Amino acid sequence: MARKLVTTAALLAVFAAPAIAADIPARMPAKAPPAAVVAYNWSGFYTATTVGGGWQEIDGAFTSGIPHRTRATRFWTGSHVGYQVQLPNRWVIGIEGGYSAPWDKKYATSTTGPDCLTSTANRTCGSRILNVITVGAKVGHAFGNWMAYAAGGYANARIDHFDAQTSTGNWLGSDSRRQDGWYAGAGVDVMVTRVLWSDLILGVEYRHMEFPERFHPANGGSNGKNITATVDTIMAKATFKWVGSGPFGYFFGR
Repeated sequence: MARKLVTTAALLAVFAAPAIAADIPARMPAKAPPAAVVAYNWSGFYTATTVGGGWQEIDGAFTSGIPHRTRATRFWTGSHVGYQVQLPNRWVIGIEGGYSAPWDKKYATSTTGPDCLTSTANRTCGSRILNVITVGAKVGHAFGNWMAYAAGGYANARIDHFDAQTSTGNWLGSDSRRQDGWYAGAGVDVMVTRVLWSDLILGVEYRHMEFPERFHPANGGSNGKNITATVDTIMAKATFKWVGSGPFGYFFGR
């Protein structure tokens, strides 16, 4: 009798083991799914500073068609302010205003030759861009902490010019006025870290600025010139996007 009981218990254990084992996973608590990676939110109000190089050409022509052209390479700096919104599909749209200027305010010059009064001897042509104001739109696409974007809009520059006698330096005519134009460019930004009430974003931007022809009536009309200008810049950009309860984040932050 005892032997039968032992045999029966053994058989029950053999057949019950798979069922118990199969039931173990169902009783164990489910493993939590991995936490989702939170993508960076590019929406917000920002201020920025730019530093870099600029290549400018100012093409002028007297009313007679005689040339008055200068070229220069300058170190440029700028300040910018803007607001942008990230859409659900990772597109980012915004608006930005800026002020930029060459560090060196010296006139670029050329002397009698192909770029200055052609065959008129003893002449110097000089011109410069003092500063540029821009207002435009910005469209980008976000890739996590990275964003590539294009930008463009209205530009306005202060352009000065003169022509003088080379030997004496006496100015024969000069003018200074603002000139309307446009700009277009593209850049790449990356969010680096949080600094107090802002996100620090570093980037690089290329910008082309163009100022179509405008007449500058030097000396009341005599020695007046038709002036056009172009500027190309490549700038490193440090942006502070204001968030939280900081000085700007209270009104514009996420």
